[in-house]
Amino acid sequence: MIKKRGGISAYGAYSKNVDLIPNIPQDTECMISVGGDGTLVFASKLAMRQGIPIVGVNRGHLGFLCDLDDSTVEDAIDSLFSDEYETEDRMMLRGSIDMDGKEYVIESALNDISIAAGRDMNMITLSVYINGNYLYSVDADGIVLATPTGSTAYNLSCGGPIVDPKNSVILLTPINPHAMNSKSIVLCKDDEITIELNKRHNNEDESIIITFDGDKRIEIEEGDKLVVKRSCHITKMIRFSDKSFLQRMSEKFR
Repeated sequence: MIKKRGGISAYGAYSKNVDLIPNIPQDTECMISVGGDGTLVFASKLAMRQGIPIVGVNRGHLGFLCDLDDSTVEDAIDSLFSDEYETEDRMMLRGSIDMDGKEYVIESALNDISIAAGRDMNMITLSVYINGNYLYSVDADGIVLATPTGSTAYNLSCGGPIVDPKNSVILLTPINPHAMNSKSIVLCKDDEITIELNKRHNNEDESIIITFDGDKRIEIEEGDKLVVKRSCHITKMIRFSDKSFLQRMSEKFR
């Protein structure tokens, strides 16, 4: 909880690389993100380290994740000091790269982990496995693996479903699939998804780009695998309003 200690001290830092930002002071009890959804997602990586709850003040466009705006932020600050708020635990994803049976580059994502064509931007062929069992191979521009929190982000743009973020599921949505039956799939929170790049052209070196919450970019080649499952970390989101998720969505779309 936030408590007054003869005044308010603020801690702020900005960098596109979370690893370059100093650790948040240990007595920090809340983080306020001012910007859009992208700013809040970036800040969640900092808050996650210490289990600090976070709230967003929308200064962007739709702001699906931000609970506050210019007209409500002052009252919300008073509510914070009075401990008049609730928190929601939002699941995160854990992604790692498997190269020759060894695990590299472990990253967490609040919204999504996405896969897209690499250097040549051609259509790619991806094989998908769920808990080690082959699901299908798909020709597409890529695949989005999203949390319920991220269901209103890239997943929605690709035709995936909107899911109440209080749920714990994993969404698998192909990006522009070259098939009539490649629809979004809702997976169990405990499922492990493995995606492997298949070679389409024998005379070309093919690659894919993996991004975590649209930020960190990693390029992998044929034979390498992306492994995604539920993260042991969560993001704690502060809520002041008693409006339901669907009520908030209705207001945003209007």
